[in-house]
Amino acid sequence: MKLEKDFDHMTETHRGFTPKPHPGSRAERTRRKAVAFTGAMIVLVAALLTACSDSGGGRKTKAGKKKKDKVAEKTAPRKTDRKKIKKKPAPVRQDSLLDIYERRSNKARTRKERIALARWSYEKGLKTQAAALSRELLEKEPEDPDLNKWAGNRYFDGEHLDYFGKWLSREKYEAAMKAEKILKAKLDSDPRFRKLHAAARNLKNDYLNDYNVFAVLEWPYVVLIEDFGSKARNDYYGDENRSRVRAFYQYMKKTYPDIVTREPENPFRIIVLKDEKSFHRFNMRVDKKERDPGVRAFFHTISKFIYTYEKTKGATALGREFERGVIFHEATHQFLDFLRPRNNIRDSMWFEEALADFHAGVRIQGRDKDGLPRYVLGKINNTRLLQVKMAIKRKQYFHLSTMFGCKSYDEADQSFVQRFGIHGRGKGLLYCQGWSFIYFCLEGPNPKYRKAMLDYIKRDVGDGDGEYESMIRAFGLASDDQWKPIEREWKAYITKLDVDRSGWKKPRKKKK
Repeated sequence: MKLEKDFDHMTETHRGFTPKPHPGSRAERTRRKAVAFTGAMIVLVAALLTACSDSGGGRKTKAGKKKKDKVAEKTAPRKTDRKKIKKKPAPVRQDSLLDIYERRSNKARTRKERIALARWSYEKGLKTQAAALSRELLEKEPEDPDLNKWAGNRYFDGEHLDYFGKWLSREKYEAAMKAEKILKAKLDSDPRFRKLHAAARNLKNDYLNDYNVFAVLEWPYVVLIEDFGSKARNDYYGDENRSRVRAFYQYMKKTYPDIVTREPENPFRIIVLKDEKSFHRFNMRVDKKERDPGVRAFFHTISKFIYTYEKTKGATALGREFERGVIFHEATHQFLDFLRPRNNIRDSMWFEEALADFHAGVRIQGRDKDGLPRYVLGKINNTRLLQVKMAIKRKQYFHLSTMFGCKSYDEADQSFVQRFGIHGRGKGLLYCQGWSFIYFCLEGPNPKYRKAMLDYIKRDVGDGDGEYESMIRAFGLASDDQWKPIEREWKAYITKLDVDRSGWKKPRKKKK
């Protein structure tokens, strides 16, 4: 048996197989330790290889770079790298903005620079500084929307004409909203007031959209007056013009009851600008041209409104009296246009201007119950009186028959040239001599001439028959020669007439 086992062992060794040691032998214990150590080393190497592959294996791949960056962010920077890191800017304090504003304010000289500073202040939250600067800039451009916004103003889009289309301070805006409630209640209850309000609103939208104006509503007149810059002055000019249109309408109804037989359906419209500069600007807008020098007012025959201006510098007492009568002169043209039938064209220029100048002879006599000035019409027009007296003295006047035949300014100039050989005076003579004849008839000593003149006015305005033949019939004459005694009476009356200085301020006595 032993020989067989030895033979088997020898045979396996010879074939290349290592014979298994005995389980309890020393060799077997050594082998097991070696196997365990080898396995542990294999596991460790595998773990190291896995870690190297996750980190890119030391190669410069994108994944590896990202991971390095993340690791670098988590780890504290070294002392050598701290200078490279940009620090976050500290929040700007309010005190430093005020310092910047002061520096920029001292440097901002031009209007453009100060507007830019106001914008910057508003955007940075310096509302007080932006408001103060904007209010200063608004003096030249009161309607600028940005400046008004920065100043803390609000735009009023209601219907009240005193605030319509204006930028208002907080206090004025609150007052405007209260006035708006009262206005709406009145619009709902008064049909006439609705027409007045609509006429004023349309006039502002159509012609005065960039003018700062306020309204006077006195049936049947709407007067839009340019803002004079203060409440006291606006109240003064508002009351003045309210009194004028009231006096004119009452006078026309009382003096010509046979002519003024109907109420106007729509209000008459008047624009009062504050000075000559505004007047010329408005002329350029309406007719694309300026009026002739000396023209103070105009009745626009197409749009049917009057426009004039209020103030002139250094006017004399005579000049102020003339200015006061301007609106009454133009209101006559406007009112005659209303009274005439639509097919009636002005065919007697002398009469149109003469009657207008007659109504322009205005004086202030006391005050009405509501405290407004009381205007009295039909008084001596001192400017025209002085002119016609000079013409009579020089014997450079029209015969009455010639004047009554003048239908235009050109005809008057031609007639004057033909008789006296002087150019450019016929139109002016038509005004002053025409006024003097109407004044002689209506205010003179002979009542039959007053009756005849009123009859002619009715003919001219009513049926449009203002021709020379109408004058002949009104005065009951048969031929041109019968004007001569009336002409002598007219000259004698006007020559003796004195300038009426009532209402003129007495000159101050010079101090010795």
